[in-house]
Amino acid sequence: MSTGPGVKWQQYASIDGWQSNTDVRSFRPGSVQKDRWFGPITRPRLTSAEIPFRGGPGMSLFITGPAGDAGSAHNAYSNLVSGTFSLYQGDTLVTQRRTQDAPTLDVWDLSPQELPYRLVAETTADPAFGPYSPTTHTEWDFTSGAPQDVDAKAVPLAQLDYGTDLDPEGRAKRTSDFSITPQVLGSNSAHDAVSSVTLDVSYDDGAAWHRQDLREKRGTWKTSLKAPHGAGYVSIRVTAKQRNGGGITQTVVRAFGLK
Repeated sequence: MSTGPGVKWQQYASIDGWQSNTDVRSFRPGSVQKDRWFGPITRPRLTSAEIPFRGGPGMSLFITGPAGDAGSAHNAYSNLVSGTFSLYQGDTLVTQRRTQDAPTLDVWDLSPQELPYRLVAETTADPAFGPYSPTTHTEWDFTSGAPQDVDAKAVPLAQLDYGTDLDPEGRAKRTSDFSITPQVLGSNSAHDAVSSVTLDVSYDDGAAWHRQDLREKRGTWKTSLKAPHGAGYVSIRVTAKQRNGGGITQTVVRAFGLK
């Protein structure tokens, strides 16, 4: 990268009805940047432009990332991926949208009290989308109340990015490294940061799950996968807890393949 102070970048890519973009970022001059596009792991992933904002009795949510690609900090959607997006206050459904587009979940007449909420994104991919991520389920837990000192306030939500060495067909070796890097959008406070991460993997499309030991270093949790003979895919279920009591749980069936 050759860039000066204060310069920020955002990248966009599109192929066959699948559109993806990065978050707005700045780069250290002289650094080398690498990125992958349009491959596993595909899942809902928000960027800083889509996180919810709470203002008085209302909350604005704009979910444009049901098909975030390559396990990276990409917000993406595809005309071959449909989703159901729901907001709950406790166990009460507040609003819900079923769509292939990027839904807006604006809600009003919320209680000013600090109450628990749950944002749920469930996606289903057309078989033509490919063999990976046919279904995903993501839940964000958070609390929200009417802000006292500002007109609107961001709701800090954790996002999950994944790393593994895949071939051009989206397959990993049976013994391979796997990493999870959470990122909290909407806050830099230590109170909202991720405090713990757990990972369960399945080699039979979620019929049985196996807990993995994780090692944390500089905000990334790592493990080594050892797939059994005959397994063709790896499904993942990740839970990241935030210090504020919120967090995210994300399940991706057939997240990537195996050689």
